[in-house]
Amino acid sequence: IILIILTVFIFNNDFVKNRISGKLEVAKFSPLDEEASRFNFYIQSSDVIKDNFLFGVGAGNFGGWVSDKNNYIYQKYNFKFYSLKSIDIFYPHLFGELGIFGLIIFLTIYLKIILKLFIISKYFSSNKNSHGYIISTTTFLYGITLIYSGFWSMFLETNFATIIFYFLSGYTYKYYINIKL
Repeated sequence: IILIILTVFIFNNDFVKNRISGKLEVAKFSPLDEEASRFNFYIQSSDVIKDNFLFGVGAGNFGGWVSDKNNYIYQKYNFKFYSLKSIDIFYPHLFGELGIFGLIIFLTIYLKIILKLFIISKYFSSNKNSHGYIISTTTFLYGITLIYSGFWSMFLETNFATIIFYFLSGYTYKYYINIKL
C-alpha cells in the first residue's frame, strides 16, 4: 500500500516528474562512450540477457564485483564500464549471470521471506504485541525497499544490506515462534 501511495505521489508531483524525465532524456541521448549511467547499463546488459536468457553466463562472469573486466563476456559484447568497477544495478547483473531460472529462484526465496514477515506482522498487530509488530513491520518494509532498490543499485548484493535483512528476519521469526509457544 505504501509503495502504491509513494508511486502515485511521485507521478503526480511535477517537480519529481520533471527531474526524473530530465535525467532519462540525458541518459537516453548520451553516447555510450560519454556518460556512465544506469540506463546505459540496462541497454548494454540487454544483449547479454537476450543471448543467455535461460541460464545466464555463469556466476561471477557478469556485472558483479568479482567479475573481471577483461573476461570473455565483456569482450564479446563490447561492454563499457567507464570509471566504475561493476555495472552497478542488481537485476541485470543477476539475470545476466544466472538467467531467468536464477532470477526466479532468487526472487521466490526472497519474496517468501517478505511474505512470511507480512504474515507475522499481521499476527503481532492483531495480538497487540507492539515490539513484535514494530520489528516485523520494519523488517518487512526494509525487505521491500531492498527488492525495489535492485532496479537502480547493488544493495541486494552488498553484505551490509542483506546480512542486516536476514538477521532481522531470523530474529523476527524466532521471536514470533517463542511468542506462539
